[in-house]
Amino acid sequence: MTALQITTTLYIHVNPHPSSKDNRFVIHSCDMSQIVPAYTLLDTREITIDFNEPDPFEIISKQVDSLRSQKEQIAAESHRKLSQIDDQIQALLCIEHSTPSSVSDDTEIPF
Repeated sequence: MTALQITTTLYIHVNPHPSSKDNRFVIHSCDMSQIVPAYTLLDTREITIDFNEPDPFEIISKQVDSLRSQKEQIAAESHRKLSQIDDQIQALLCIEHSTPSSVSDDTEIPF
């Protein structure tokens, strides 16, 4: 693994929706005040982070893990939607289809 240094700019904003005194300020990797007017930019800071470059096999392993996670999420969502559709089908099949007693023959409309 090779040690790298990554430099980035952090944008410090006033949190437009603080839930407590502790989160009055938020840090983003972009200037949120240009996107959402409720944010007010207070300051920017450039920081450098030491980063150990992973070997190619580790990168591939992380990518495979991410794809497997996506696959599981898609399968779970699909299963949930299929269950909802099955429930709707069962609800429709349970509706009793009978002729009202006031109808004398099949040609008469019951309303």
